[in-house]
Formats: sequence, structure tokens, C-alpha cells
Amino acid sequence: PRRGERHGRPVSHVPPTRTTMTEFFHAITSPVNLVFTVLLCCCMGYWLIVIVGGITPDALDIDLDLNADGDVDIEAGGSGFGGMSLIKFFNVGEVPLMIILSVFVGIMWFVGIALHPYIGAWSILFQILMLIPMALGALLVTKLLTQPLRHVFRKLREEEHAAPRTFLGERCTVVSAT
Repeated sequence: PRRGERHGRPVSHVPPTRTTMTEFFHAITSPVNLVFTVLLCCCMGYWLIVIVGGITPDALDIDLDLNADGDVDIEAGGSGFGGMSLIKFFNVGEVPLMIILSVFVGIMWFVGIALHPYIGAWSILFQILMLIPMALGALLVTKLLTQPLRHVFRKLREEEHAAPRTFLGERCTVVSAT
């Protein structure tokens, strides 16, 4: 065989192009996106365990009924944007925390992957600084996506706390299959 030929056919000396999967792998393992890839895998593992029945969806939920005792004279009126009102704004306490976190992590992961072709070649410091506007946008989208769920979980809580109907002392008809 002559130089540049293999089995009588010409051989290209051009390096192989990157495939879509290798680009995707590089995107999910970039230093900034790796954190969200791991968090997304943890969220998916959590929801897989919930689906299988290992735990309940609100097992890792927190109760935000904070009581503060003390002698502090602070007026807490108006429409201030304090800590608790900011938390309430993002539906924490009305929608289970794991749903909110899963949606937020999923959005951050998706945005990080989508922006990787544009900011992936920049320095790590720039990529980390880009997390700030990404997180703010993801928080707003998370609020919009979890807003309809507030009403669903409010109804579920009302049904859960409703007094169970007691049948003690009532007349009834017993029906059996035999």
C-alpha cells in the first residue's frame, strides 16, 4: 500500500469530529455544571425511591412555623420583603420543599447545559459569576412552575386535617361477597 492508503483506499488524516454525546458529556461534567449534574442525580434518586414507595414525598419537608421568644419591639407590618415573606414568595411551606428544590435544580442544570456552548470556553470565574443571574432566573421560573401546585397541596392539607367521620353508633348494612 502507498502512503496515505489503507487496503487500497485513501485514509483521512483529519481528527474525528466531536459527536453530540461527547459534547453533552463535556457539558455536564464542566466544573460549573458538575454540581448541578450531581444534584439532579440526587433528586432523581430521591424521586425514584418515592415512586418505588421507600419514603413519602414530604419526608424531607420542613415546617416553617418559626416561633421567636424575646423582648424585641419590631413592627412587622406592611409588605416588606423580609426573610419569611421572601421564602413564602417562592411557595416554600405551601409546596413540599423537595418539589421546589427538584424544579430549581432541574432548571439550573438545563440552563447550564444550554449556555455551555456560549460560556463554556470562558474562565471558571466568569462561569461562576454567571451562576448569579442563572439562579435568579431559575428562582423566578421555579416560582411560576410551582404556583399552580399551591392550590393542590392546600386542598390536600385541608382534607388531611378534616375531622374523620365516625361511624360508631350508626346503623349500617354489612355486605359480604359470600
